[in-house]
Amino acid sequence: PLRTPIPTYPVLATLATAVALCNDSSLQLNPKTGHANRVGEATEAALRVLVEKLGLPLEDGGAAVLCSLSPEDRLLHCNAHWEAQYTKVATLEFTRDRKSMSVLCAPRQESSGTHVLFVKGA
Repeated sequence: PLRTPIPTYPVLATLATAVALCNDSSLQLNPKTGHANRVGEATEAALRVLVEKLGLPLEDGGAAVLCSLSPEDRLLHCNAHWEAQYTKVATLEFTRDRKSMSVLCAPRQESSGTHVLFVKGA
């Protein structure tokens, strides 16, 4: 069975969320080869792959859900899960001066008016 580290290390859920939200890349499945191809910067695509390898928490189905998906549905399933936890309010794109990307988000489950700033960078 597929095992994911999210249930063992909850801090990885925060990492997965930040990486999924602060990311402009995508992955596409090549139907001829069955391999994933990146769309966008290589580093950002590699971070998308990391989120997929980190997986899902047990309360959201964990590895059992992932094993039941087709390759097409599985490709970015974990990224979509983590992105769905928040609504993007504003984005500060990566620049050479800032050397980071920031995304201001509002949790979808809370109505307290709180926001979270996720930052990815050097």
